[in-house]
Amino acid sequence: MNMKVNIKNILLVVRSEYVKFLFTPKMILIPVILIPMREWVVIPLIKAAEEMDMPINILEPCIGIFNSWLGVLLMTMVFIILISSFPTVDDNMLFYISRMGRKNWITGELVFLLISGITYWVIIIAGVVVQTAQVSFINNGWSIVITDHDKLYSDISGLKTIGIIPPNLYFQMTPCRAFFHSSGLLLLGILFCAMMFFMGSLYSRKLLFFVITAIQVATGCGFIAIENMGEWLFPISHSMLYLHYNTYFRAYIFPPWISFVIFIAAWTVFAVIIYRKALKVNLDMIGGDII
Repeated sequence: MNMKVNIKNILLVVRSEYVKFLFTPKMILIPVILIPMREWVVIPLIKAAEEMDMPINILEPCIGIFNSWLGVLLMTMVFIILISSFPTVDDNMLFYISRMGRKNWITGELVFLLISGITYWVIIIAGVVVQTAQVSFINNGWSIVITDHDKLYSDISGLKTIGIIPPNLYFQMTPCRAFFHSSGLLLLGILFCAMMFFMGSLYSRKLLFFVITAIQVATGCGFIAIENMGEWLFPISHSMLYLHYNTYFRAYIFPPWISFVIFIAAWTVFAVIIYRKALKVNLDMIGGDII
């Protein structure tokens, strides 16, 4: 059962799980979470752009969502729900793993987790961009809507863009840098939680690890909301780029590169634990779907 690593078998595992992921009925949750994102980010930016009769940068809505604790909370928990059925458990599982080899099977599952996370991230971005494309421009510069709207129009309309994209970002970096750094931290944060949950399935503790994941994400959001330094004890804070920067001074509150290192190191440790556990786990102990 522990045959040598075979790239073809790994890719077969990835393809099998990925197809099931794409066509799971739970995918309906993605447009569901796009609705509140539209309400608190997309619509306010569109209204601000209309007030000023100026376009917004096409990346700004995504940057706003990726740096919102509520957005990160929703995206993380929905992704955990989407992968809650994996690894796939059915009547043919024993035969399937015997044919693929355990090493190939678990390697394929880890690659699938990475690809599904990237796919989820791309779908979210596409779902946001398509809503604002008509009022957007493509350039590596912040829009006047973000930088000047509040100074000129907030007293008139009551609408404030500072709550969407804080000055911590547009005073410190370009939109492209903010977008890619925010995306990287968000993706690593989501994969961190997914790996922790995935590990729970191999220890027959799927529900317990889901609860632990939900509690640590929700608690981290609570610390962010009250602006307590204890927020750095939770992965979700490391997922949000704007928290790493001072508002005006070019100095870090917490260096972003350290957050990247923490996530990559944690992901590597989880991968090693999962890989070693999968080689000897009783297949009957692997939990199925919980949601």
